[in-house]
Amino acid sequence: MLTIELAILGIALAALAYRTLFRNIAAKNINRIQAFTRRICIFAFQAWKGYLIIGIMVPGGLLLRHSSFPKEYLAVIYATIGGALFLSSIQYYAALWKARSGNRMVGQA
Repeated sequence: MLTIELAILGIALAALAYRTLFRNIAAKNINRIQAFTRRICIFAFQAWKGYLIIGIMVPGGLLLRHSSFPKEYLAVIYATIGGALFLSSIQYYAALWKARSGNRMVGQA
């Protein structure tokens, strides 16, 4: 039964992380991308600082995965981050869809 509670916790924390942090980051990135007047590199969707954070998070995730940290609780962390990233991706796709249909949309914070 603990598994269900941990899954619910992961989902709730994902929604909270999206609302408090990831939504604003996605909005800034969307606004920055839409400000470009010419074609850009595919990697420009993320500011350079974002790549520094990714460079820290990937090894951190690997260290956590191979640590003695209980896997049940580690799953909550993964669900939180993964869920927040998934919700942010919906925001990116919505902006892309609006831009492709001719209605340029600014990222909503």
